[in-house]
Amino acid sequence: MWPQLKNKLLEIDKKPISGIKLIGYNMLAIFSYSVVYAILITIGAGDIGIFLGFCLIVAHFIFCVLMAITGKRSGVWPLSAVLVFILGFVTLTMIGLGLMGGV
Repeated sequence: MWPQLKNKLLEIDKKPISGIKLIGYNMLAIFSYSVVYAILITIGAGDIGIFLGFCLIVAHFIFCVLMAITGKRSGVWPLSAVLVFILGFVTLTMIGLGLMGGV
């Protein structure tokens, strides 16, 4: 009984990450970019924050597109790429406008 239970537990651990978790991890990355961006603007390094935020979002978008082309889960990665692009730039723009006094 115990070896069978152990084998089943090992099989559970080897399951790939589901599509929703993958998208969630990408959104967590965007959130972390946003925090770094907001901190840089708050301490007065707005130009560096804007450039860094732009570079991070573009690099993340390119990574998602490359994974969509070459990865096993080609259906989830394009959705992640679109969400990273849209939500990333909208979030960084709204943080920038709000903290720099534009809104």
